[in-house]
Amino acid sequence: MKVADVMTTPVRSLAPGATLEAALALLGSERIRHVPVVDSGRVVGVVSDRDLLAATGGEAAGARGRAVADVMHSPVVTSAPEDTLVTASVQMNVRKLGCLPVLGDGGLVGILTETDLVRAFLRASRAGRLSGDHDPRVETLQSPSPRTIGPDTLLQTALTVARSEGFRHLPVVAKDGKLVGMLSDRDLCRELGARASLDRPVADAMSRDVVTVEVGERVTRAAELLLEHHISGLPVLRAGVLEGIVSTNDLVEHCLRTLWED
Repeated sequence: MKVADVMTTPVRSLAPGATLEAALALLGSERIRHVPVVDSGRVVGVVSDRDLLAATGGEAAGARGRAVADVMHSPVVTSAPEDTLVTASVQMNVRKLGCLPVLGDGGLVGILTETDLVRAFLRASRAGRLSGDHDPRVETLQSPSPRTIGPDTLLQTALTVARSEGFRHLPVVAKDGKLVGMLSDRDLCRELGARASLDRPVADAMSRDVVTVEVGERVTRAAELLLEHHISGLPVLRAGVLEGIVSTNDLVEHCLRTLWED
């Protein structure tokens, strides 16, 4: 399988001089996590939603007047359309990258992301190309007993927790233990892009229609849900009670192992 078979195209990009406000707005509106930075047709960097959250310090005011060039990652590791998916995924895994800009004769022609790797795994599974235990129960990949917050928690507090403990998803649980929402770093990014105050409760920004998966369901089902709903984290429930969370990162590690074996 080639990179060209699964990469995302066309791909949005930003100029080095674009403001962090513009970058936040783009990631929020397009529901993407990585944007290549292009200068005169040449890819000079990549900026992610996490870069933007870290750079703004949790305040929309921190984004004003600052340029993407100040926070982007450079130099950039890239791939080519004719590279094998295994070669590209090795690069992503070894270097701990969330994406690879794909360069062709005409410059930037696509981007390979973790989501694309999950899609490739699901495609190979449906085609019957994968052998062995490539589709285990979802709880074998979950992070158990995830950190939770309440709906009345301030967004600023949630951002501090997410940044200090490295969480990309925070399940929101009511006092009765019921899962009532999910707050992601993408939600926080969207709030910053809208210049919204973070001195507001999590309930104002969380996703309420939470997509979940039950203990005992298979990894391929989790992959289908992540792709279908454009999300990167799934709460794992046992009889309606939160037991864990499985993320795109968890799936990517599994997908890479099985695709390498294939």
